Amino acid sequence: MRWSNILRLDREFGAGEVALTAGPLEAYVEVAARCNLRCQMCPITVDPRYDPGSGRPGLFAPDLFDRLAPFFPTLQRVYLIGLGEPTLHAGLPTFTRRLAEAGVEVWVTTNATLLDDEKAEELARAGLSHVSVSIDGGTRETYERIRVRGKFDDVVRGLCALGRARQIYGHPEVWLNVVASASNVHELAQLVDLCADAGGDGIFLEGLYPYPHPAIEEFCHQESLAGLGEARVRELFAAAAERAAARGLQWMTRLDEQALNAPKAAGEPVAVLSAEPSAALTLPFPCSEPWSNLNINASGEVRPCCFNDIVLGDLSKQGIEEIWNGPGYAALRRDMAAGRVPQTCATCVQNGRVKRNTFLSLRDTPPAAAGSHSFELDLPGDGALVGGNLVVVGRSTGPFERMFPRLARLPDLYIDDVRVAALRDWVVADRGWFAAVLPVPFVERGGHRLSLRPPGGPATAAWAPRWLQFGGPEDTLAATNRFGIPLWFLRREPLPQLLIDGLPHPIERWICGRRDEATWIGVAVVSAAALEPGDHALEMRFRWQPAWQGRLVRLE
Repeated sequence: MRWSNILRLDREFGAGEVALTAGPLEAYVEVAARCNLRCQMCPITVDPRYDPGSGRPGLFAPDLFDRLAPFFPTLQRVYLIGLGEPTLHAGLPTFTRRLAEAGVEVWVTTNATLLDDEKAEELARAGLSHVSVSIDGGTRETYERIRVRGKFDDVVRGLCALGRARQIYGHPEVWLNVVASASNVHELAQLVDLCADAGGDGIFLEGLYPYPHPAIEEFCHQESLAGLGEARVRELFAAAAERAAARGLQWMTRLDEQALNAPKAAGEPVAVLSAEPSAALTLPFPCSEPWSNLNINASGEVRPCCFNDIVLGDLSKQGIEEIWNGPGYAALRRDMAAGRVPQTCATCVQNGRVKRNTFLSLRDTPPAAAGSHSFELDLPGDGALVGGNLVVVGRSTGPFERMFPRLARLPDLYIDDVRVAALRDWVVADRGWFAAVLPVPFVERGGHRLSLRPPGGPATAAWAPRWLQFGGPEDTLAATNRFGIPLWFLRREPLPQLLIDGLPHPIERWICGRRDEATWIGVAVVSAAALEPGDHALEMRFRWQPAWQGRLVRLE
């Protein structure tokens, strides 16, 4: 169901659809609108909506969580985070367990000061996938100055408890989340060592994001990395990344988003937010958040993302499906598809934070290749799901068709704009058709564009572009309409017999050719259009070798 939803949403995003049949892929749920710390850069310290006397709920109610259930089958990942500290909510393990049992990845960001071995193990047993520990200093002095009310010993205890739970249960992944500032970038090496010693997995470094309040703007101005100079900052980052590699940790940063230019000082004007599009800005591509994301605060108000304060619906009064295709989301999708920037999105666009979910493809069509030798791709079809190997089946539609098996002029295969293979090195040819079976473990999970391009030709010219999803199950065939079954033989096999669920099923095309002196490759092209969605048993019977059995998941 999740992969069917991804393929459907990918098509709807690419077409700029406003009313969606697909559900969201990610959700941020603010389980707590209260915090035990008062970090100097955090809006929760100055936003009156988070004041305990505001009358707004401090914790996300279980009945609101129940209202999210219709989208549990489509959600890939849920972040149980907001401005507050999620471990203040006694129901955090229950929320985690319900999502994990539904097949959803669950991520939490915490200051970890309230965690001990018992609580860390409870979250691990519940199925927590990933936890980020917010820590902005490698020494007690720096940490406790930035994270007011926090105790360095408490966060170290919590971090180590999570590391021990990871060793016992194999999850969650444990990362440190560091907000880089002029006060703490000199302590990145200590933070790397702290993470490694605790059994963590990696470090994520991000920049200060100014919030329109004098106290936070002043802090951001004082702590700007610009005062250290760009060369020094990059030197510190590089040294920390090198140390992380030496300690076996992953290292991630948005270096280009770091505040290397001094932010506005307190009192300087900031962007005025409104619902009207900003004519002065243009989108490099549609932000995917209105198509892929829910962001729900502790009161049940739904927003498109954590940076956009516009309310699109109220979960305490509306169903989540009604909100998802309501007028607020529709207006945002319409603006984004048309390249317009709502003022509520202006700050992100100005800072280069236009998001593309990895599963959603930008349907930019490269120019067609010049010349008379064009190619027709039979497989993969547009919008197909690629699991283990990439199966390519096609033929020439020009004079080159008569030249098989002379393969020297076969096109190169590109994924996005990267040449990944020369087809002549992989194909087998049979009666004017060619087939190739390529392992593609290096392709990142998500949406990509495949195309054929002239061998050695310009990278901007292409034949037969296809938009595909990579990352499907490796040991199971998955298809919406048509698919290929690749098999390896010791000798040529004639057209085999295919059975699906024990019943004969036609093979549209059978290509069998010699790969090398010892190997033959056969590819059966099969239609799944008449099959019901769900699991199906496959069997192929051959003349010379034992029958092959496999499994197909027919996607909606």
